[in-house]
Amino acid sequence: MNEQINLRMPATLLKAARQKAKSKGHRNVQEYIAETIREDIYDDYVLSKKEIELIDRLMKAKGDPRIWGTEQELQAAFKRAKERKSGSI
Repeated sequence: MNEQINLRMPATLLKAARQKAKSKGHRNVQEYIAETIREDIYDDYVLSKKEIELIDRLMKAKGDPRIWGTEQELQAAFKRAKERKSGSI
């Protein structure tokens, strides 16, 4: 369950955060802040916006087996994405 917090910051910082959120493809500054904190805490692989959108589409199409492919294909796709993210490809 998610909890809500209130965060105060100078107007100039909020403006810069909104611009950064938009440039990184986030829907809003809250999403940007949450991802930034997640990356800092977990310092691990974090899904990109495109990967999250793909997962959303897959979840919406859960009854359509043409979208899923095989488990091996899905695992291979995630492995390639992780390698691209880490710079090994």
